[in-house]
Amino acid sequence: MYDTQITTMAELEQTTLVGAQVAGVELVAVINEGSVTVFEGRCPHQGTLLAEGYVDHDRLVCRGHGWQFHCVSG
Repeated sequence: MYDTQITTMAELEQTTLVGAQVAGVELVAVINEGSVTVFEGRCPHQGTLLAEGYVDHDRLVCRGHGWQFHCVSG
């Protein structure tokens, strides 16, 4: 296991969502109410990149079909 920086707090504070690929795995970092969470970066429904979605209050919303994921618990 190794540490890999995928974004900075400054970038997250400006964009709310940041996508990255680490060791071939898509990831998405989300900031909500000062907490940062990193999830698998593709929606389990159709594989849409979650970094192309948006945050609505405490939910990460997939642009594909509107599936929603809680920003802290998934």
